[in-house]
Amino acid sequence: MQEYLDLLKGLNSEGVRYVVIGGFASVLHGTASVTFDLDIAIALDDKNGAALIRALAPFHPFPPQFVSEKNFVWDERSLSGAVMTLITDVGKVDLLRVLPEIESFDALFERGEARVIDGIRFKIAAIDDLITMKGAAGRPKDIEHIQQLKALKELD
Repeated sequence: MQEYLDLLKGLNSEGVRYVVIGGFASVLHGTASVTFDLDIAIALDDKNGAALIRALAPFHPFPPQFVSEKNFVWDERSLSGAVMTLITDVGKVDLLRVLPEIESFDALFERGEARVIDGIRFKIAAIDDLITMKGAAGRPKDIEHIQQLKALKELD
């Protein structure tokens, strides 16, 4: 987890607008899930894209199909598609530029919940938004996460 916190610190230092989503956010809400990657929703504007490029560069990102960073140039042209999977020095990172069933990044950001771990401030997706996104994905592991998130919501 510390490695991912270092990456979030890098995003913060460049002023990237992002929200942590997926399994990591579910765990921070209190689910008993295990995750092996970091899923991040990012704002689509050019300024945010440039900040993201700067923030991730020290972590040597590259898409898995390139096998190594030596075969890939990380720059503004790299940002494409609805979802980008990257291998980094700290592990696998998924960047979501289009959010399934969520009206906009700004709405997700506005509803996001602030967290601070080791002095690093960031937002995680609200439980209702996680339920919506995981429902849209519909994978077996997402169904299990949804059940746990709904149970946590009822405890609130």
